[in-house]
Amino acid sequence: MDVFTVLAPQTSHHINVFQEAVLGLLATGVRDLSELASNLELDRDLIAFIISQELQPRGWVDAGQRITERGLDALTGEEAEASLTVMYAFRDAISGRLLPRFARSLEEVRPTQSSSRDRPEFVDDRGTGRVRRPYRLPFRAHDLVPDLQSLQTAWRDFRRDVRAAAVEEVDWVTYADQSLELIDAPPQRAWAICEIYAPERDLYPWLVSDPWRLTPALRPLREALTPAMSREPYLATKVIDLLRQDDADLAGATPADRLAQLDLLAKARALQEAPNLTKPEHEMMQEYLLRVIRLQESITAASSPYQEELTNLANQCGSLLEATLKWMLGRWRVETQDWPQNWHRRELQHLLQSLPLAKPLTQPSIEALSGQVAKQVRLAGKDRDRPFKALMVAALLSTHVHMDHPFRTVSDDGLDWALMDLRNDSSHATSHRLQKDEVLRLTQSALNWFRQFERYL
Repeated sequence: MDVFTVLAPQTSHHINVFQEAVLGLLATGVRDLSELASNLELDRDLIAFIISQELQPRGWVDAGQRITERGLDALTGEEAEASLTVMYAFRDAISGRLLPRFARSLEEVRPTQSSSRDRPEFVDDRGTGRVRRPYRLPFRAHDLVPDLQSLQTAWRDFRRDVRAAAVEEVDWVTYADQSLELIDAPPQRAWAICEIYAPERDLYPWLVSDPWRLTPALRPLREALTPAMSREPYLATKVIDLLRQDDADLAGATPADRLAQLDLLAKARALQEAPNLTKPEHEMMQEYLLRVIRLQESITAASSPYQEELTNLANQCGSLLEATLKWMLGRWRVETQDWPQNWHRRELQHLLQSLPLAKPLTQPSIEALSGQVAKQVRLAGKDRDRPFKALMVAALLSTHVHMDHPFRTVSDDGLDWALMDLRNDSSHATSHRLQKDEVLRLTQSALNWFRQFERYL
């Protein structure tokens, strides 16, 4: 890959998990110390200390223990003060596509001195002397300067993955949503070590791991390797061996052709389970839907599923809902010029209560959504990369200008906000252990909500 140096925005104040939890409850209107302590299962004195010694000195909470605009910015990751930091951007040299990954430093691994240039060797275990010999792909040259719009898109997608992974490290959670600046320097040439693996339950028979370990697989790498397999017969053969496919229909084909046919089988399976999701803009919904269905089947059949499996299913359900809203915002574009520049909680409640819907929003929905900041909702409508609640408020507000908007009919039918909180429990460090039955209820709720929009696809 090509490695570019960029100046990236970074917020200067960090919020920890305890501050975030207290601020989140304060944003909902809960201000009584005993009630805060009970909801968070923390000591009352600790709550008082966090408010008086950490939140109020930063201007995030006022003297009446009400969250301020600055506190809302801190809660949503948009603290106003920002600085620039040097980071690295990565372009896949096979496809020429910028990857949604950025790093503060380049973690270097050196091959052994006995390595050849074409077949580097790395010591995998110094105790046993075991050596790893990765397959080295040839480097393909591309234009020296990347497209700045593509760079910004990669930054946006990177921040989305950071949020989805609920990464706690300070170095990753504080990236601000501002433009990047490319430093005028030639790119470095580098290789990243990753693995091809066969997932047990996925739409695709093989995936490529994320070298940065932010997500299990990095989709752009698989998309780059798929057409390259015809130029890499050895690698294609190794992947076929990994999959252990011995179907008679595929036996006479070359490894590259067999992999292509397996992809076609995966797409045929997708059409069978989601026949209406056929357009390019449906791709993300299709992938999340199929993963939810497969994980649902697996967990239903398991007597005692692991917490990791339950967490994965809860996260995939949330991703399906967010993908649906992103599709909606892409098809029924938002018009923000008539929106208020800012609003307080009560003002947003009034906006949500006055929407042109066949069935008004329920009170739980209004309570759950009315804490969203105007800036975040505006960005959700523009970039479609905010969390679920901001995306939903943006989509709801767009019903004023779209007579055929699905929310005019569907509204919030089927959304269970108590179940929706399970995804937050699965993504943050809480004492709550997910239970099989509640995650399956969340899954069915997400599927039922999604199915209501199929006639609009």
